[in-house]
Amino acid sequence: MRLKIKLFSVYKEAFGLHEITVELHANEITVENLINTLATISAKFNKIVKEFPPAILVNGLPLQKSDKIYGDCEVVLFPPASGGFLVKSFSSLRGTSNSKIS
Repeated sequence: MRLKIKLFSVYKEAFGLHEITVELHANEITVENLINTLATISAKFNKIVKEFPPAILVNGLPLQKSDKIYGDCEVVLFPPASGGFLVKSFSSLRGTSNSKIS
């Protein structure tokens, strides 16, 4: 099975590439096992993924760690989104200390 994996943000930096291809000797793999496999390829990815577990899309569909990937697929890894920085920054621009924007 061949997986084309697109990497974004810190995951891209960990591999030094925006896309990698992984050949597996199986017809299926869980998302969690794929992440573990990638962690054996890059020590930097291994360290980052522990702190920032990725959001994962397979052929455009979001999957959970226990979901299985079958056949040749396109996998996208990106870090979880966080709005805290944006909200705090926007609040400071507005001159408010409230972290909620209405």
